[in-house]
Amino acid sequence: MEGIDDGAATVAMTTRLRDGTIRRSIATTPSSTLPSSLPDTTACRRFQADSAAFRASVDDATETFADRLSTELGAIMRPSVGSGSPVMTSRDGSKRYETVKEVIEGGEQLEHFHS
Repeated sequence: MEGIDDGAATVAMTTRLRDGTIRRSIATTPSSTLPSSLPDTTACRRFQADSAAFRASVDDATETFADRLSTELGAIMRPSVGSGSPVMTSRDGSKRYETVKEVIEGGEQLEHFHS
């Protein structure tokens, strides 16, 4: 497996599958951009522009789903609303998640693309 190194972490990997197919994968997070070590090509620039629109669409769908899931599961996840008992807390107790939506919004968003 070969990768493109941005100095901190390998973000693009190339894998040769058993049948000889070469699969390239790019891993990102919504707050990251492609590393400067990738070529300044039309395809890479197009990917950056298209990924912004794609992320916005995914964000809208995730927010809608999280709202609905919080509504549907709210009573189940917090049977004694107002009891002061959150749906979830962080391991160190510093963060309280009062709704399923807050749990979803608080998670790290990861992306990966294959070609």
